[in-house]
Amino acid sequence: MTTDDAPLPARLATARRRFEEWRSTRTRPCRIPPELWKAAVRCATQYGVYRTVCALGLDYNSVKRRMKADGGAQPRASRPVRFVELAAIGRNAPPECTVELESRQGVKLRLELRGSGVPDLVDLVRRFAAEDA
Repeated sequence: MTTDDAPLPARLATARRRFEEWRSTRTRPCRIPPELWKAAVRCATQYGVYRTVCALGLDYNSVKRRMKADGGAQPRASRPVRFVELAAIGRNAPPECTVELESRQGVKLRLELRGSGVPDLVDLVRRFAAEDA
């Protein structure tokens, strides 16, 4: 299932219906009403600009400009990060990295890893996420 095939979240589906209704009732070209723009900006902030413009049939740059004018709202990441690559360190340098995680409730976990004895990070992250559920 691709992003285009995925069902729309309720707020985005409602905005889409409102835009479709507005487009079907106008008889000549006119500007999009401010309340529809506000709904589009809210959706773009919550679900991402690309997903919103595709669902509502809007111009990407117009939505970005409106978001910036609306107090600098930044779109949230529409999907959680599922893969993070840790770059390999040169052979002569001791391996070292820092991993930082934050739960939905704001609980933070910071790991500073040095040397070759690296713990099972996947298991550790799963346990941290389980505490968040």
